Amino acid sequence: MFIKSTKTSLLLITCAVFFGVTSTASAANISWDNGGLDNLWSNDTNWVGNVEPGTADVATFDNTTSSNATIDTNVSVLGINVSSTYNGTITQATSVVTIGSSDFTMASGTWIGGTGSSSKIDTNDGSFTLSGGYFSAPSSTGAASSIDVERNLTISGGIFSATNATTTFDASSASDDSTISCSGTLKG
Repeated sequence: MFIKSTKTSLLLITCAVFFGVTSTASAANISWDNGGLDNLWSNDTNWVGNVEPGTADVATFDNTTSSNATIDTNVSVLGINVSSTYNGTITQATSVVTIGSSDFTMASGTWIGGTGSSSKIDTNDGSFTLSGGYFSAPSSTGAASSIDVERNLTISGGIFSATNATTTFDASSASDDSTISCSGTLKG
């Protein structure tokens, strides 16, 4: 009886280790809720689930709250989605916002880019799409660029303001054929 119990236990432990090691994490959409009431991106309690979005997550601004947000730290996420139901303002302090393959998409609200030579938005393997709202690019006079776009830049609505800003297309491989499409408003 003891040998059978030991073999069963070893089998269960082996399965748990195997499945635990080989399972893959999937991207999570983590919504802004300003639960910490201080409007700071870096405060985990300001996000649903009390976890700040990371490199495998899409930071989502939607109808969970219309509270404003301040990006008070350098950020690296899989994507940023500002949905048509979000009406708040996202202010980027002097920071770098790095976005992966799930793109930067904005359909409403206001984005105020940071100022200074270290303020930047960098879309790695992703596109930038503005379909509504007001986007003010990071203003980085003297810096190489304010926005790096590796794939497509699409402005189909809203206002894209780029005073003292430079947009750079930084294709790193043959699959990075960028297109620029604009039927919205460009200012700056």
